[in-house]
Amino acid sequence: MKKIIPLIFCYLALCPFVSSLYAVNYCASAPWGYGSSATGGSTAAVTKVATLSELKSALGKGNNVILITKSITIDKTIDISKSNITILGMTGVTLTNKTKDQGVFHFNKGSNYIIRNIAFVGPSATSNQGGDLLCFEGAKNAWVDHCSFDDGADGNFDICKGADNITVTWCRFKYSTETTHNFSNLVGSSSTDAASDGTFNISYGYCWWDEGCHQRMVRSRNASFHFLNCYWNSSVAEYYIGLENSDAYIEGCWFGGSLSGSKIMGQGNSWYKDSKNGFMFVNCHSDKSLPSEDHSRTVTVPSYTSPAALTYTEAKAAVTNAACGAGATLTVNDKGEVSSSCDTETPDTPKPETPNPSDEEDGTPVSQSVFWNISDDDFNALDTITSETVVRKMHIMADASNTIVVDASGKASDGYSFTHRLKFGGSGSATARHLWFRVSGPCTLTVWLMSASGTEDRTLNIAAGSFTDIVQEMPAATAIAKQTFDYTGDATTLYLYSKKSGVNIYAVKLDFPDDGTDTGLDELQTDQMVYGRCENEKILINGTLFIRRGNTTYTITAQKVR
Repeated sequence: MKKIIPLIFCYLALCPFVSSLYAVNYCASAPWGYGSSATGGSTAAVTKVATLSELKSALGKGNNVILITKSITIDKTIDISKSNITILGMTGVTLTNKTKDQGVFHFNKGSNYIIRNIAFVGPSATSNQGGDLLCFEGAKNAWVDHCSFDDGADGNFDICKGADNITVTWCRFKYSTETTHNFSNLVGSSSTDAASDGTFNISYGYCWWDEGCHQRMVRSRNASFHFLNCYWNSSVAEYYIGLENSDAYIEGCWFGGSLSGSKIMGQGNSWYKDSKNGFMFVNCHSDKSLPSEDHSRTVTVPSYTSPAALTYTEAKAAVTNAACGAGATLTVNDKGEVSSSCDTETPDTPKPETPNPSDEEDGTPVSQSVFWNISDDDFNALDTITSETVVRKMHIMADASNTIVVDASGKASDGYSFTHRLKFGGSGSATARHLWFRVSGPCTLTVWLMSASGTEDRTLNIAAGSFTDIVQEMPAATAIAKQTFDYTGDATTLYLYSKKSGVNIYAVKLDFPDDGTDTGLDELQTDQMVYGRCENEKILINGTLFIRRGNTTYTITAQKVR
């Protein structure tokens, strides 16, 4: 049975992972990126509002979780200066302001905001600096997720006057009315506008700049951006991203429409030519062409942990998914419980930080050789793993937000042909995205693996005894390869997980030293002399097996030994 955690007990309901095709976290439990510290109203009780007056009253209090239960029409932009606010829209809720030159929310110099699942609708664009559907002016530490923006007066969603550390995910921006000022997203109101550290820091993930947008998708001054798996496809666009003394790290994105590469980044404009800018593409695509990278300004490569990048093809499909892609597509009920229509079940209880060996299905460690081949039937049908799953004493640790996926992938290595792989969608943690199993003692661990990136080598950590006690780092190259590790200690738990970003595993094998019980024969007859493998002499006399290793002789009384 699906378990959804109400907001009254935690600041965000857990949103399970979704997709049978690729690892897409449509509904995250917390923000990532530059706005990752945003907690909004945190554990505050849910305040339900259904009218404009109730909404204004709740916004004026701060330290609040506000659930908008019905669509509301607004006649004047609402100014908000209180901090620590979460705003959720129930399924289908729209905030509309059709008054000329007006917007919806203007956050002024506060901090710590979360806004999710709201459809913003404006009066259509004007050229006289009207209101924005959403504006962060000096606001810091915010997450805007699964919102749609249509026909903002001056803009759809602007960030300015020193606002900083913002994450925007799964948002859709468009214009349904044609004007000369369909300028969607502005960052920095003038060439001198900047955050306190000199740079606006903003992460955009899985966002969609759709039809009707002419410019500013986004247009920036003094900013550092991370665009992850975003999609642009306006047929009336004059340029997409406009940089002025700014830099952008653009990862797994698709630039559609009719724009040529020379226009995608706004290079033909004077504000671009007269400033220092930098941009870098990683596994991106353009329907026309991608421009040559610019490194006049150093590109800031994000140091934070972000979701594993989809390919640009996967990103386009995920973002434009009508049921659960970009826009106000979450499901939020009247209790403030958040989910997605593509959700799978959530584990009933959280997993312990370090797995307890006594929790194994039979309480015993692996003591004989085992070959976990992901191509085998007990693995290859697992699909998307969202909770702890055990296969032949191997524990696959995952949760709704940190999944592990089994999918088809034909590879060959070291005489083996593989048909499936185990995909870590990102870095491992003590509670998810790792494998663990108990071993009885010394053994050789062999892993067939490769990087999830076609251009970047990555690393698989091997830890013994505890998740953080790393004993070896296995290289995961851009081609499949076999890597080995010899464990020489006593009985322990071994952990396998990606050090950073995606790693794919095709098989894991454990080999234990010959313990004298493996003759390689099914039946041994009395008085038959046998010379065994591994240069060990084995002789059976009157039902007793004598095994000699060097100067030591072992005896086992048996008629059948395997």
